[in-house]
Amino acid sequence: MKKLFLLGAAAVIFATGCEETPPVINFHGTPGFVDTTYTEASIPAAQAHNILFEEFTGATCPNCPAAHDLLKTIQDAHPGRINVVGLYPQNVSQNKPPAGAKYDFRSMDAQNILDEVMKGMQGEPSAGIDRLELSSVASAKIALLSSDWTSNIDPLLVTQDTMNVDMTSSYDEGTGTATVIFKTTFLKNSTDQYNFTIALLEDSLVDKQERGSSIEDNYLFLNVCKAFVTSGMPFGQTLAPKLTAKPAGTVYMATYKYHVPSNVLNPKNCRLVGYVHRSQPAGGTHVYQSVQCKLAP
Repeated sequence: MKKLFLLGAAAVIFATGCEETPPVINFHGTPGFVDTTYTEASIPAAQAHNILFEEFTGATCPNCPAAHDLLKTIQDAHPGRINVVGLYPQNVSQNKPPAGAKYDFRSMDAQNILDEVMKGMQGEPSAGIDRLELSSVASAKIALLSSDWTSNIDPLLVTQDTMNVDMTSSYDEGTGTATVIFKTTFLKNSTDQYNFTIALLEDSLVDKQERGSSIEDNYLFLNVCKAFVTSGMPFGQTLAPKLTAKPAGTVYMATYKYHVPSNVLNPKNCRLVGYVHRSQPAGGTHVYQSVQCKLAP
């Protein structure tokens, strides 16, 4: 992960005009990261709940293209409500690129999410859905086989969330850096601790993919996770680390100056997916809300 450069002014400007109390800006010694907390004068309405799919997939997984198609169908049926993060764990045999492939999408971050958050999987293709245990078949494994995906969507779409999440990004082509602002607004009083994660995805990558008993030479890869903006993987960063009590209306905003890593081919084809979830001591499970935006609008 490329390290970040210090940015504070944007966070203050973002908060201006809506605080009930002056913003508190915390500098944690991490280059390029600053967080701000303040209280809104009125509590906003709750956003619709967006579902996070953390899909575990591989280029030599013969059944994975069908799962990709299924996810596309689910997204088309619920526009803007399904956020997919494509993860290629390092130590899964079906994830080794086919002979002659240009790219290797595997990463240890993906492997660590699979091992430490999902507690493994029954097989590929699998996906964690809001990091919830949704099927007795899973046997405490959170990542579900694709046959269980569709049946678990509708109940989650009507979830009443206790926080709103927003995210914006701007990109400087000259320096190859993005300014990413991640904002969480608490809608109810809370004393729980939460973490958050921001994943960097790239679309429109063309390479070899096994499909059934053959290799498709010009397969279009989408949702490929290339890196994470947040530190502390696989559990992400602590949200509002200075606050024990978070009254309704509390806003926590994290701002990054993020240098896009060299494994990204085209920043214009990149998106960010951010999500708030349980803290590391609680296993990082249960995603409360997720959001996405373009890296370079």
